[in-house]
Amino acid sequence: NGKAAAGSQEVASEMDRTGERSFRVGFDNVQEGFTYRVTADGLTSATYTVKVRSRPSIAAIRLRYTYPAYTHLAPRTDDTGTGAIDGLAGSIVDLSIQPSEPVSMARLEIGGTEGGGGASNLIALTKTADDPPRYVGNLLLDKSTQYRIHLSNADGLENHDNQERPITVRADLAPTVAIVSPKDTLQVRADDSVPIHYAASDDFGV
Repeated sequence: NGKAAAGSQEVASEMDRTGERSFRVGFDNVQEGFTYRVTADGLTSATYTVKVRSRPSIAAIRLRYTYPAYTHLAPRTDDTGTGAIDGLAGSIVDLSIQPSEPVSMARLEIGGTEGGGGASNLIALTKTADDPPRYVGNLLLDKSTQYRIHLSNADGLENHDNQERPITVRADLAPTVAIVSPKDTLQVRADDSVPIHYAASDDFGV
């Protein structure tokens, strides 16, 4: 018979016989540490301690976009927390990550595919002096791809929320020019002046 205690609550669990002198009991989805002891035939073992080591996770992601100067666009901050990057080619994205606990390593993996296929680029993130600290880095948006965020704590445990996040790069479209007037064909003398009105448009920079 096994007895485990978490906090002030003690739970007794029957152990399954696995051999002539061996027994086993399992505990599923353990979230916090506990102590335990074993009793058999009126005898009780010493009390042992189980410590649960947590994995780091991503508590918050902040993205700040700085657009090319010719666009005259103000910087934009994305605090939605999804980490999906979507911006104009040539923009700089400053990425800031808040881990759930202190970490010994934080880095980005740019490119590659799930399972480690394809070429990837690793970028170490810099720890800030904030309390709690954040980890920051920046990217130049030059092509669409994907990235992962890798964290590791002092116990060597890595985060499980390191799924692929998209990087979508939008091309700057070419400007367009249209003649507004005259709209029809005109017949004029050789020395006549003909006013021409046109309209120019662009997604950025005009």
